[in-house]
Amino acid sequence: VKDKTGRKTLLHYLASLVEAKVPGMRHQLDKELPTLASASSVSHQALSTEVSAMRKGLTDLQKTMDMIPEGSANSFIDSMASFHEKVTEELEQITCSIEEMRQLVSKAGSYLGEVAETLDVEEFMGSMHSFVSSFSRALEENEREKARSLEVAKRPPKGQRRIQLQEPHELTSRKPTPAEDDTNATNIVDKLIDSMMSGKGFRRRRMPRPATAQ
Repeated sequence: VKDKTGRKTLLHYLASLVEAKVPGMRHQLDKELPTLASASSVSHQALSTEVSAMRKGLTDLQKTMDMIPEGSANSFIDSMASFHEKVTEELEQITCSIEEMRQLVSKAGSYLGEVAETLDVEEFMGSMHSFVSSFSRALEENEREKARSLEVAKRPPKGQRRIQLQEPHELTSRKPTPAEDDTNATNIVDKLIDSMMSGKGFRRRRMPRPATAQ
């Protein structure tokens, strides 16, 4: 939906209302959602699959270490035990982060009217990124339009600019006023009367002689 000029949409109008109530909204979006673009490009299904594969690998590693008799001097077992403990801890942190992300997405979806049980994380994050990008772009375009309007407002009106341009040529290009027209007409009449009184106005013009027949 666009306005009569074809330059502004409903999103531009919404952005102007938000900017009026929350100045500096564009910069706040960058601070509030710094990783939204990166999050929208991550496949949630692929991430869950990788976490499940890592968890299964750690389980298999633990079974292998349990098969080795206790007290056996084996540097490989010691290294794997240390590796297993470290990776298990990191995997638990990743799992907690994924669960926290699911809860936040569910709350955001419910706030926007989505059904939490059927909400697709990837689709939701993609839609959020698309909207925030369009909203930020609308804020920038509104700022440019506002600056352009202020610049135009500072310019003198067209009529005033035309007068300023004509001032150097005023004496040569302007039309005579009605009073000046009356003065010019009076001068012409005076010259005509002077010519008649001096007889100059009655000088006989010499007519060409008619050609004689041969």
